[in-house]
Amino acid sequence: MDKFILQQENIHQLAEKFKVLGEETRLKIIRCLEKGDKSVNEIVADTGLLQANVSKHLKILEKFNIVAYKNESHSHIYQISDPKILQICKIICEDDSQ
Repeated sequence: MDKFILQQENIHQLAEKFKVLGEETRLKIIRCLEKGDKSVNEIVADTGLLQANVSKHLKILEKFNIVAYKNESHSHIYQISDPKILQICKIICEDDSQ
């Protein structure tokens, strides 16, 4: 077993995922979805972002398996598909000075 937490073959994938999480709009969307499943219109209303911008960023989050959607009566309802993302955000935001 390799003694390193970061496996060589996973470094590129990890860097790409951190790039996805390094964008403020996507973090706002994740924060919004942390409260529960929402449609694009609900995300727009909750975040104040433009619909086209939200849709673009949702596609990126979906591509990296951070969010997923289900179809409900002519709408996509988005949800966080990888709860580890919230754990990562929590760990990064914790105050180490205590």
